Amino acid sequence: MKTGTNSASNARATLVACVAVFALGQFQRASGSVFGPVLSGTLDIPATALGLSVGAMFAATLVSQAPAGIALDRFGPRRVLLWALALVAIGTTLFAIAPDLENAAWLAVLAARVLIGAGLAATGASVQMALAQNLPAGDYGYASGLLVTLGGIGGLVGTWPLALALERFSWGLVFGVGAGLAIAVMVIVSILLPAKGPASASDVDTKISFRTLLQNEKVRGILFLAAVTYAPIVTITGLWGGPYLQDALGLSPEAAGQALMGLFATTIAAGFIFGRVDRIGHGRNKVILLTALGSATCLAALALFPKAPLWAVLLLLACSVFLQQFYIPLGVQLRDAVPASVFGRANALKLLVATGAIPVMQTAFGFILDLARTNGATDESAYRIAFGSIACTITCAVLGYRHSYRRGAGWDLST
Repeated sequence: MKTGTNSASNARATLVACVAVFALGQFQRASGSVFGPVLSGTLDIPATALGLSVGAMFAATLVSQAPAGIALDRFGPRRVLLWALALVAIGTTLFAIAPDLENAAWLAVLAARVLIGAGLAATGASVQMALAQNLPAGDYGYASGLLVTLGGIGGLVGTWPLALALERFSWGLVFGVGAGLAIAVMVIVSILLPAKGPASASDVDTKISFRTLLQNEKVRGILFLAAVTYAPIVTITGLWGGPYLQDALGLSPEAAGQALMGLFATTIAAGFIFGRVDRIGHGRNKVILLTALGSATCLAALALFPKAPLWAVLLLLACSVFLQQFYIPLGVQLRDAVPASVFGRANALKLLVATGAIPVMQTAFGFILDLARTNGATDESAYRIAFGSIACTITCAVLGYRHSYRRGAGWDLST
């Protein structure tokens, strides 16, 4: 994907706006593991239902991803982002008041998560397109790494600080502030992000549909691995990490929040390191393969070694989360595999697969826990079985990626 040279001021302003958007999304994704136990205790729901409620956000993101990609190629990231952030603000406001709605509380929670998810569907692809349009092509991977590093602050806020806030303040106040932050990010985007859509109408190649993208083997290979980029991270740190640390390991809610904050701090460091490595531009495929398999190995170790000491469990979780940042060079591979005119759709397709896998994995994790407990497994054993299932899933995705991506050729508009 080729982009023109833009001014340094545009590049800096774009990065700041994109970091703000990414941080808001990370907060929303990370918060489920912290508010999940609170929500479960308040509304008295089983594990599978909790997974469905938190996963509703990601299901809405899945449904909204395709139209978001089409809109990006036609209208550009700035206009799409403003509408998307408005949905996030409305959804967070509804989420703040949901527990007070008595008999309608459960429906309000679901509706709120759907609105937030629909808004987040467009933010991920919009941020990537904004970076691709306003930064030199050689800096795209590095900027994506910085985005993870700097925007990871939002994920940190969604862990231990959120747990402290929910212990000390009311639910409505905490998430009311969250809605205010979404509005603040809208203002930042409207001021800093350049209003830039396609260079001309001819740039939007209507011949290349989502089906056409799926017919390219290189793109299909990327999509195989995209299915296990976000899902393992969000399943553990965004939902089941908190209950695991509390139910299976006996940590207090505050201590579990501190541990989850540490995991998100790991993603911050990983974003910078993966971005720096990608800037070298060599061995990208090997980096992706080795780190994806490394993450699966860490989760397999959690499954295979019972009664592991707390420090070992936390270290394995941290290593797995760190290595999952292979999605940074994977995104660069996608950018290089498709024409610039369809990058919005291609990136939305990747995010559709990556985000669509999140509610599936979250719900499946909860189902495995319920099934194992029903058959007499302890909490610790049930979680080990669930971690093992994630390790197997990542390994299968790596095999699919390696087979398809290596066979695939670069994009050929004549085919």
